[in-house]
Amino acid sequence: MPPNDSNLCIAGHNYDNGKFFSNLSSLKNDELIYIESNKVKYIYSIFKIYEVEESDLSPIYEFQNGKRQLTLVTCNNFNKKRLIIKAKYVDST
Repeated sequence: MPPNDSNLCIAGHNYDNGKFFSNLSSLKNDELIYIESNKVKYIYSIFKIYEVEESDLSPIYEFQNGKRQLTLVTCNNFNKKRLIIKAKYVDST
């Protein structure tokens, strides 16, 4: 996992079939995202959901220094934009 002042960015395909990142559009602010790595569970809370043009890479560079964040990126198959989910680190177990 990245250090405390980094933005972990994960991109995945949206096949509109319930697999990979197809269900990201159903997420809401304040929902929790769990990522497991080496027997550690990292918990993030969603604080921002928005779309950008498909060529816009700025969301992967947007984060607050000193704060661990998660950015999920997938395509929106309806309007050729990218769906961005931003979440802040809450805890690890």
